[in-house]
Amino acid sequence: MKNKSIVIGIVLVCLSIVITSGVVATNIINERIIASQPTVDSTKVAEFLFSDDSPSLLTAVASFPTATPSSELVEKVHARYILTSDKATANDVLVKLQSGANWAEMCKQYSIDRVTAKNDCDLGWFPRDVMVKELETLAFNTPVGEFAGPEQTIYGWVITQVLGREIRPYTEGLQ
Repeated sequence: MKNKSIVIGIVLVCLSIVITSGVVATNIINERIIASQPTVDSTKVAEFLFSDDSPSLLTAVASFPTATPSSELVEKVHARYILTSDKATANDVLVKLQSGANWAEMCKQYSIDRVTAKNDCDLGWFPRDVMVKELETLAFNTPVGEFAGPEQTIYGWVITQVLGREIRPYTEGLQ
């Protein structure tokens, strides 16, 4: 009986060594796989996402399904935005706009969202919870006619201008 207990103890020790070494080997392999993955150049991703052939991500979110009834009246803003790749450019654009620069020209020259740039960076009317949170916060907290920003989003830096604020049916303009 004593020999059987010793054999069982040895088997358990060996088994735990095998399991531990398997876990360690798996962790090493996973770390090497992660380390070998190519890094993503966010500039190239932004160029792809906001190319002429790609839909605007900030406006495409509006097409996502929602639980809000279509007949419900909600607060909406009519806003436009200029998306830049860095804060310095966004600050420069804001200063120019506040000094009287033409919005459409600034949009076409500076916005990296090439899709909305075709429409003077106009986002149209939208309710809460359909845009990138930082952009939405700017739009709903900015008085009509004023510029706001720059604010960083996951896509870049935004400058907004609110053109209107009204209570409208939820689905109106969300096509």
